[in-house]
Amino acid sequence: MKLLLIICSHMVLITSCGQKSFPEYAAEPAEVQREERQGYYQVSLSGLNQAVAGTVKGVGYLHTKENQFYTRVELHSQNFGLTHRQAIHLGGKCPNGNSDVNKDGIIDFDETIQTAGKILIPLDSDIESQALGNEYPFIKEDGMYQYSEATPLDRMMDDLFEEDIDPEDNVGKLNRNENLELEARTVIVYGIPETKILPDSVTSNGQEPHDHWIPIACGIIFEGKELDESLL
Repeated sequence: MKLLLIICSHMVLITSCGQKSFPEYAAEPAEVQREERQGYYQVSLSGLNQAVAGTVKGVGYLHTKENQFYTRVELHSQNFGLTHRQAIHLGGKCPNGNSDVNKDGIIDFDETIQTAGKILIPLDSDIESQALGNEYPFIKEDGMYQYSEATPLDRMMDDLFEEDIDPEDNVGKLNRNENLELEARTVIVYGIPETKILPDSVTSNGQEPHDHWIPIACGIIFEGKELDESLL
């Protein structure tokens, strides 16, 4: 089984030909008028909670180019029909056995957030907005799913810079003096079969079913090389 996560993003400020520049904060100091770093990134994903998730592992690629943020995910699993939520998290550390602070044998959602930070970019059907989308890929009969989404980078960044109207939830925002800094983030994939028995102490993301938000794989993003699409 192999999880291939490909996340390609591209960042450029447009300042000519009458187009709007990004970010559009004319009244703010010059230091916030910045350009996101461009380049290629990778992530090597390792399995979590294997007792309930089975064996999951994979590789991801990220790319920043022009004003595009593009994502692609391929996940191989024996859990046919199972939907997997996935996200880029604010922090740069993956949960491990030490993250299971209540020692119930499961790294749950709250323990994941404590280690990897809040969700920054849900990798769902609308990556332009943290709030919209909410549709995730599922494992098909061939034992894998293929996911890809793209959005203009400036629109996504506008959303990430918006005021955090619910600072108590599990989704975080960026300060306006922050860059996206993909190499400082983690990618986490979630979801186990609902038939798995979990301890009563296991937590979830808000009121959603617990099995939807059990982490099954995580990787720290690092600077890499250009993806060869012919290898997919």
